[in-house]
Formats: sequence, C-alpha cells, structure tokens
Amino acid sequence: MASGIMINGTMQKVPFLAVSVGPYAALALLPMLAWLAVEYVWDVFEGSFYKRHLSNPVQSFSIGTWISALSITSVTLTAVLPSLRNVAIFLFILAILLILAFIILLVIWNYVRFWSYPSRVDEVKGVLLLECVAVQSIVVAGNKLYSHSLSTQASLFFIGLGILFYLAGFVVILASFRDKKAFSFIKNWSNTNAIIHGAVSITGLAVVSSSIRASDGAAVIRLIALFFCIFKIKKKVLFPVC
Repeated sequence: MASGIMINGTMQKVPFLAVSVGPYAALALLPMLAWLAVEYVWDVFEGSFYKRHLSNPVQSFSIGTWISALSITSVTLTAVLPSLRNVAIFLFILAILLILAFIILLVIWNYVRFWSYPSRVDEVKGVLLLECVAVQSIVVAGNKLYSHSLSTQASLFFIGLGILFYLAGFVVILASFRDKKAFSFIKNWSNTNAIIHGAVSITGLAVVSSSIRASDGAAVIRLIALFFCIFKIKKKVLFPVC
C-alpha cells in the first residue's frame, strides 16, 4: 500500500522517475500482492489463519490493509500502466468482495465482542480505524478507474459507511482511556493512533474524488448522527453519544 501511494503520488511529481521508474515500480506491485496472497492462503491450509489474523478482535482490523492495498494498486495501475486496465478492474472487484466480507463477517463481529467483553476495549488502538481507510479507498479507486463516474449513490454509501466506522472506532479509542487515571501521551498513546489523522485524510480524498454535492454530504452526516442517537451502545464499552 505504501509503495503504491509513493508511485502514484510522490514519484509522479518527478518527471524522470515517473517515466523511467514508475512503470516498472507499478508492475512490481503485482508479484508483491501475489506473494502476500500465497502466504495468506498457506495460513488457511496450514490451519493457522484464524489464530494469526482473526482471533484478536483488535489486531484483526489490520485486514483492512488488504483492501486498501488492492485499491491503491488498482489506482496506480490505472494511472501509470493504463494498458493493464483489466488487471486494475479485477483488483477493484476483488477489493469490493473483500470489503463486503470485512464488514459483515469481521467488523460487526468485533464490535459484538467488544460489547460482550468490555475489558477488551482497554486493548484498543488506532488500528480500528483501518476499516474506515479500507472503505474510503474503494471510493478513490472506483472514481479513478471510471474517471469520476462512479455513481453518486455508491460514493455516498461508501463515504457514509466509512465516516460511520470512523466515529465508532474513534469513540471506542476514547473509551479505552476511561480508566487510566494518570494519562500520558508517552506511555499510553500508541503510534498506530496516527491513523486518526490518516483516516480523516483519505475520507477527504474520497469526497473530492467523487461527484457528490454538498447537499448529499450533509444528508449523509445527518443520517449518521441519527444512527448514533438511536443506537445506544452499552455504557461500559462506549461513551454515550446522545
């Protein structure tokens, strides 16, 4: 994911690197993805996939990076190697399929586990916000792949869902500090909490890369606010929002 951002961002600002290095670097992303996929499939056949990637309700949110990596690679191929558009489309479709599984089978399940076992909230870190990053990366990739023509409804759905996940994750992170009497940024603040900023940044990028209007965005915010007002979360887990 980081390599794709560098190739599609910084490298394109240096003409020499964009022309002489960019295409080869973008192509190198594919074997990297393939190698990671093989490793994960091997974990499945080895019987260690659940223990390594899903058993911990906090660290399992890292699966969001798989989706972001696929989306960013799709964006990079579209921008740097347009001849591989079909590969970019395949990666984008794969990212969408994973996001559905990620939302339905993992995110909801993890929040249920937080609900059932309040003590787990103390382990929470900024990694929870990777769900927001994953969802918003879908919007960025879709609008890049289809030249800003991804339907307004689809963009609104994913952006709204990403914002909802951000707010939920952020409140849980705050809740994790509720019993820490002597809070210290040095001792208690995890470096993964930097995602608090990164998730906001990619949300802004998703908004400007789409064709949604201000009125559409306002409607999404109102619906999210209504959701938090209606859905009262167990007091021992999260702070009451309304």
